[in-house]
Amino acid sequence: SVMKLMTLLLISLFSLSVWSAETLDAEDAKMMEEMKTRRTMLDWHRYTAWGTVALMGATIATAPEGKISNTHKALGILSGVGYLTSASLAYFAPRPEDTVQKKNIFIHKNLAWIHAPAFALTIASGLTAHNQRKDGKKTSGLGAAHSTFVAITAVSFGAAAFLSTDWSLNILPTSQKDIACVLSKSF
Repeated sequence: SVMKLMTLLLISLFSLSVWSAETLDAEDAKMMEEMKTRRTMLDWHRYTAWGTVALMGATIATAPEGKISNTHKALGILSGVGYLTSASLAYFAPRPEDTVQKKNIFIHKNLAWIHAPAFALTIASGLTAHNQRKDGKKTSGLGAAHSTFVAITAVSFGAAAFLSTDWSLNILPTSQKDIACVLSKSF
């Protein structure tokens, strides 16, 4: 559509640095600099999220049934660091005025209401399970629910990471594909 072509043209001009700060008025130069910062932060948000998905997978793969594993614990901590890094990059990225989100990004952002509390409960239940096992007890209560919280976190966070990609639009209704954000790829 015309809107997509205009957006692609603007993105191309922006990424090729055709415009310079000297040719723009102060307000436009500030907006362009904010968009460049936003794009960089959101690209790194995506990269760290996919790295976190991989770390979560490795953490799950190293989960010993009923035993304590330092490898599992270390990978869990790294997953937490990756998760917080990714979330911070998205949260602190400058937000332009008057942008419309694509449907995939709307869903991507709303999945945080599932995976954020699930991740917090994964950590709490993991610590509880670890302490119960360390004391020679069978996991119970919050500790016994650890694998459930892990599954909820992994599925919702993995879905959010998938939806951050442009090719995820292929699974959405065609009418939603035409919604675009000005001067940005998919955010």
